[in-house]
Amino acid sequence: MHGDLSEYNILVAPTFQVDHPTSPADDLENDLQTVLIDFGQAVDVRHPEAMDFLRRDLDRVRTFFMKQGVETLTIDDALQFVQHESPEDDAVDVQSN
Repeated sequence: MHGDLSEYNILVAPTFQVDHPTSPADDLENDLQTVLIDFGQAVDVRHPEAMDFLRRDLDRVRTFFMKQGVETLTIDDALQFVQHESPEDDAVDVQSN
């Protein structure tokens, strides 16, 4: 868990500069990825307040983007999205065992 996520920890970078892009770039016009930085305050998911920190982080980012006029997920939908494990996560777990 990040533990101190805000709009200042979210960058937009060209896909070719991202170590683990979420999708391959099909065209240069849309060749951008979001990147989260500054995990100095991160806590382990087993931390007793990890869920509270996650909810606070998501609320902080959501509030910022809503003020900019960006349509956002509800906090509950954002929590579900963040906590969903992708098939890639499973592949990493299998490889690390």
